[in-house]
Amino acid sequence: MTRLRSNLDRRDGMYLKELVMVDFKSFKGEVRIPFGRGFTAITGPNGSGKSNSGDAIQFVLGPKSAKTLRAQNSKDLIFNGGKNSRPAKACAVTLVFANPAMEDGRRRLPLDLDEITMAKRVRLTPAGNVVTQYELNGEESSLKAFHRLLGAANARPDGYNIVLQGDVTSLSKMSSGERRKVLDDVAGVTSYDEEIRKADRQRKQVEEYLERIAMIEQEQQRHLAELSAEKKDAEKALKIREDLLIARARLWRARLAGQEGAIEHQRREVDRNIEEASALEAEVGEAAKHLIQLDDAIAELVKQIQDKLGGGGEALQQEIQRLNVAIETAADRLSDMAERDEAYADTRTRLEGDLEEASSAAAVAATEVEGAEAARAEAEQAHAEAVKEENEVREALEGSNSDVAGLA
Repeated sequence: MTRLRSNLDRRDGMYLKELVMVDFKSFKGEVRIPFGRGFTAITGPNGSGKSNSGDAIQFVLGPKSAKTLRAQNSKDLIFNGGKNSRPAKACAVTLVFANPAMEDGRRRLPLDLDEITMAKRVRLTPAGNVVTQYELNGEESSLKAFHRLLGAANARPDGYNIVLQGDVTSLSKMSSGERRKVLDDVAGVTSYDEEIRKADRQRKQVEEYLERIAMIEQEQQRHLAELSAEKKDAEKALKIREDLLIARARLWRARLAGQEGAIEHQRREVDRNIEEASALEAEVGEAAKHLIQLDDAIAELVKQIQDKLGGGGEALQQEIQRLNVAIETAADRLSDMAERDEAYADTRTRLEGDLEEASSAAAVAATEVEGAEAARAEAEQAHAEAVKEENEVREALEGSNSDVAGLA
């Protein structure tokens, strides 16, 4: 006969109310074992499943290994079918705890429920692998959640809430020191010591984390100071660059205006020279016509001389000289007009070249102005990016300060 202590603490009224097994070890199908207050005894012949009932409770609470449940592995916990039945593919055990409120309104299990169920299921996949599932009040949970919940009631699967065969004999043979450890464990002192050690470890981790945060904060502060200095230098450089770009733009605009004025002046000079060249061409044409007329007159005079040789020769000779002088004068004027026309043609060519150079210079000036405007836009964008990076560093620093405040 195996005796199970179902009342974990009679003073607070919490106790194991029911054990439900489905295809667990030697139990086929669903088997329910109710427990009342106080002590419940399970009796029966050997092999009837008394020990398996205790194994079922340990199965849910989480043994360290399947051997604790007198099984080689988790597959051996599933009903094997015996001689006359088919083997099951899964097994499940559910513990139903009564969790009434105490006189001060608290409950030993820290859930505001009068009844709490903890279930563990094991099933085999088609490949033969074992899958384990935990449920708390019908919802998916974990073994750690079971331990945290039962730990609040000082009920642990590795403690002496369940006394197995041989435990009483082992306890009687222990030394006083070993027995004291067992009593501390049963009284919950060991769990408190473990909580103290856990809290100390967490404190050390928090302190290390705070030190890392302090180092990060110092680094961020240093980086922020560097960024502030770089920001000031960038703003100063940006201001100087903007002033330089504005000065260059004004210079190129002034040059452009000067070039445009020079172009306009050259155009007026070209137009005037063209008009003068046209007038000279007309004068040259008239002089050429006059020279032809003079040549005709000379030819006529030569003819008259030939007809009238001997009579009035001196007067005729004077007339011939006069005409020759007139012809030379006209030729000189014609030559001067041709030279002036050539000079005007050279001037016109030079002015047209100057006009083309001025137009090219104006185009270059316009390009420089556009480049200056683009450089200014790039400088403004670089300044905006520097401001954005500074804001991100400040936000990261504020976030680290918030983490420090939260840890404190």
